[in-house]
This record gives sequence, C-alpha cells and structure tokens, in this order.
Amino acid sequence: MSRDESALAPNSKGLLAWLRRLVAGSELDALRARLADAEAASAAAAEARAGEADTRARQLRALEERLAGVAAERDAARRELAAQAPAPIIDEEALLAPLRLELEQRVREQTRLEQTIARKEAERRDAAARLATAQQEHGAHEKKLRSTESLLRDTQREVLELRNGIARLEARVRELTESRDATIDALERRLVDALAASPLDAASLERALRDRDALVEELTLALESKRREA
Repeated sequence: MSRDESALAPNSKGLLAWLRRLVAGSELDALRARLADAEAASAAAAEARAGEADTRARQLRALEERLAGVAAERDAARRELAAQAPAPIIDEEALLAPLRLELEQRVREQTRLEQTIARKEAERRDAAARLATAQQEHGAHEKKLRSTESLLRDTQREVLELRNGIARLEARVRELTESRDATIDALERRLVDALAASPLDAASLERALRDRDALVEELTLALESKRREA
C-alpha cells in the first residue's frame, strides 16, 4: 500500500466511526430506558388502581346494601308503627343523610380514580409514540450509514484503479522513452556507418538527416501524447 492509500484509510475509518457515533447516540437509549420505567410504573400503578377500584366498588355495594337494609328496616318500622298506636314522626332525611353523603364521596373518589387511570394511559401511549418515532429515525440513520460506507468502498476502489492505471501509463511512457532513445541511437549509428562506408553527396546527407529528424519528432510527439494521457 502506498503513502496516499495509508493516509486515505484512516480518514475513511474516522468518518465511519463519526457516523456510527452520530447514529448510536445516547438519546435513543435514554428514551428507551425512560419508556421502560414509565411502562413498569404505569403497570404497577394500574394494578394498584385496579385493586383500589375493586375495593371501592365493594365498599359502594356494601353501602348500597346497607342503604337498602336501612330502607327495609324503615319500611318494617313504619308497618309496625302503623299497626300500633300513633308514634312520633321519624325524620327519614336525617336518617339517610349520612349514608347519602358517604355514597356521594365514594362516587367522587371513583370518578377521580378513573380520570387518573385515563391520564396515565394517555402518557403511556405518548411515550410509545415517541419511541416509535425515535426508532424510525434510527433506522433512517442506519440506512444512510450503510449508503455512505458503500460509497466510501466504491471511492477507494476507484482510487486504487486510477493509481494502477497511472502506474501502467508511467511504465508505458518509460518504455516509449527507452524505445525512442534506442531508435535514435540506432539511426545515428547507421548514419555514421553509412558515411564511413561510402561518402555521400550533400543532397543524400541532407535527406538522411531530414528522415532522422522526422522520425525523432514523431517519436517525441507520441511520447508527449502518452504523458498527457497519464
């Protein structure tokens, strides 16, 4: 791995770690813990309220039975008094007033208890809705993180491919440069050998030099083109 690849990998890992810390924040865990505590407290309170409601219902039924018993006793007393001599008039309202007050108090307490149960149930539903929203946001963050990781992998792969391509082009440029230099050297040796073997006239010498220069220029242009591609 080259120096640039070594520098690229830690940066990519740092970005991935930062994205993971962003997604796996403490707020979602805290909200889940709060919801669990609220549900446990709500369940315990609901159970206690249900027991209390049953107790109050039994007390109300007992009061109603007592009231019915008192009314029956009152009716029996009336019948008995009617069969006997006239007696003082019994104040029915004064007799029944304490029972009525107690019954009304029990009814008010039952109403307050039902209202408390309804409020706690609404709080539980609200907490569940907040948790569902947080889970949806968490899923969206995880999806974005996976997309970013895939993009980083693709980018790293493209960088490696580009570096490999550059290395191949550089090798090709070196090959062309060496070929050009070897060709020029061979042409110069052939020209020197030809001059040594049989002297040429000026026109032939000039034509040979032009041919050599044209070939050198062609090789130079090809080399520059490869360098620009690299």
